[in-house]
Amino acid sequence: MKISSKLPLAFVTAIQEWKNLAAIGAARTEQPSGVSQVGEAVTRTDHATQQNLALVDEMAAGALSMKRQAADVALRAAQRSSAGRLGLKAQPGMRYCIAIASSREPSPCCR
Repeated sequence: MKISSKLPLAFVTAIQEWKNLAAIGAARTEQPSGVSQVGEAVTRTDHATQQNLALVDEMAAGALSMKRQAADVALRAAQRSSAGRLGLKAQPGMRYCIAIASSREPSPCCR
């Protein structure tokens, strides 16, 4: 009787071990697929990051261009305003020096 009482426990243990081995085997076959999916996700994320970086570079270049254009417009407006006060006629392509308000000296671009 002692042998028969231990026999079911041995079967239960063997079945549990077999289930564990089956689960390990299934995980082993699924692991490469999971690793591959993670690699693809990283590649897609990297691609999106590179696209975003390119867009940021384009926006920065556009902002710099607009800043330069705004400075040019401001300079031209100041030149025309100064020319008018001095009784000069503004001509296309002609640059006028603007006196610095505190010293009334010509700006460095005129020297």
